Amino acid sequence: MSYLVLVRFAQYVEYENNLTEISNSLMGLLAGSKLASHLLILNEGSTKLLPEVFPKVEHIKRFSLTSEKAREILEEAETHLGTMGTPYILALHEDYMNICINFVLEGISGFTSNRGTPLAQQHSHFEGKTGKTFSIDSIGQLNVIRCMRNCVIHNGGKVSQALVTAIANLTPSAISDWGKLAEVPINSMLIGKPFRFGHSEMILTLAITKKLAKEANEILQTSISIDLWADLVIKEMMLVDSHLLSRPDILRKVNGYARHNFGALSLSSQDLENAISRV
Repeated sequence: MSYLVLVRFAQYVEYENNLTEISNSLMGLLAGSKLASHLLILNEGSTKLLPEVFPKVEHIKRFSLTSEKAREILEEAETHLGTMGTPYILALHEDYMNICINFVLEGISGFTSNRGTPLAQQHSHFEGKTGKTFSIDSIGQLNVIRCMRNCVIHNGGKVSQALVTAIANLTPSAISDWGKLAEVPINSMLIGKPFRFGHSEMILTLAITKKLAKEANEILQTSISIDLWADLVIKEMMLVDSHLLSRPDILRKVNGYARHNFGALSLSSQDLENAISRV
């Protein structure tokens, strides 16, 4: 799928901003753990506990270990961050996809994530309702990540049959792309064996969900009527400006807003004027 210009409707912008915030926070924690580990080299060989060495650091009493033991834990931080961060990223994507599905099914009145479809079914459900398709490679990779998350949450961090099946369904190109980032070969998973869910899988999850979110945006562009998009422009503007409808320059304002955020749709001045009349 080759991307058109994206429609920057409010919920998509919010999704992008939240994803960026999550990414920055996770990368900050990862970098922070490495910085802390590097700093503790200065105390190598010391038998003092960290609260004695850094008494003014907040929460340090909860990390009452020697520098050597603390460094061992910090060096493994990326595995724990990947394990904890990936479900967070998937939850954000699941919420966004529910918004897209409900927009297709119910229009603006359903522009919410309250009525949800499970992540495992979302993309196929969206495809069925729109007649469009997502990238096969990205869907396959997302299924693998989802099964990995389920293994951590429901299977004690051990490989399940569902995970092995999801890996077997990957295309050669999806496996190749996975191997460019992942530290462990994706086809090395054995049922019942523990697997490492770390930093590289978290980076993959960020990349995969961002790509699928863009594809969903593109699919929406041709699956939602121009009238409905025009109605959404007016609704978004009214949320920002409660006096919009009484403005003498309302048409100029909505045209400018539409060009800036909804330019991919090429909404005409008449489309927007009609939407104003429907309010």
